[in-house]
Amino acid sequence: MKTLYGALILTIFSWIQIAAFVLAADISGLWTKTTNADPNNITIFFREKETVRAIGFSTSQGKKTVWHATGQIKEPRMQLSYHYSVDAILPGWEADGIMELSISDDGNIISGVAISISGNWSGKIEFKRVQIVSPKIE
Repeated sequence: MKTLYGALILTIFSWIQIAAFVLAADISGLWTKTTNADPNNITIFFREKETVRAIGFSTSQGKKTVWHATGQIKEPRMQLSYHYSVDAILPGWEADGIMELSISDDGNIISGVAISISGNWSGKIEFKRVQIVSPKIE
């Protein structure tokens, strides 16, 4: 009986480990920042081993803005350091900051806060997974 309980506990623990790995790996793909005024903004999140990377593009106040970020996943949270390209910074913006993010249970929303390095700015941030529809091949 003890062996059965031990095997059951080990199996459940293995499922939890696998589920955590799947969720962490599931961030790879194309996303849009719903808290951005530009409806055509895009962000690509991807994972390399334990490192999460992102690169984003949008148009703000008529100027093209580009940023990139690097960080870690510690389920269910991610912490990324972001940097806006110096040529893409709008007046009053700061180039560097931190994003503290959570991944939704269904894996389709990443949300949290972004904070500038100086601490002078912070705001809510949310990304929604973009569903890419494959064209029908006839």
